[in-house]
Amino acid sequence: MVKSGKIIITLTGQPSVAGSQRIVTFDQFMVNGNLIEGTKTITYNGNGQYSIMLVGGKLTTAEGKVITREANRIRTIIAGQDTEDRKDNVFEVTGVVSGETSGGFVYTKEIIEPLIVSRDCFWVTKGLIEATVGDYAYSINFGDGTCDNLATKIVDGEEEQFTMEMRIRKMWLKRWKEHRGN
Repeated sequence: MVKSGKIIITLTGQPSVAGSQRIVTFDQFMVNGNLIEGTKTITYNGNGQYSIMLVGGKLTTAEGKVITREANRIRTIIAGQDTEDRKDNVFEVTGVVSGETSGGFVYTKEIIEPLIVSRDCFWVTKGLIEATVGDYAYSINFGDGTCDNLATKIVDGEEEQFTMEMRIRKMWLKRWKEHRGN
């Protein structure tokens, strides 16, 4: 993987103080020839809740294709905040994402039922997303809270169960190394 340019992170205060922000911007940042642009702002609202906004998200591929993304989400710690061990934290995520694919299709993804994400599970365990890409509409139901890699895609009332890939590959790699004792 070849990276160049800068990722600039600006902190406006202590992470645990309401109103504090972490603002991430890019200065000619490229990964394998793909230019990444936009501003991601994470604001701590207090009581374990964070607002996460992506404005002007844009990926320009080495071939010149453009993908855009805007996001507005809320992430709230709903369990584990009262312990020092972050491995037991559970989050609820709500919000919407929109943009345009490299093929020119406008897309939106809206979280209809909050997504439940736990640090001790590799996959989203519960929640419902409704999405459209161009004229194609579908929903994804992540289940009942069980930690498994199964979800259900719903198109025109027809349900099809599928297997999810890892939610966070870095987390998987770290845990695999810990398991092996490395």
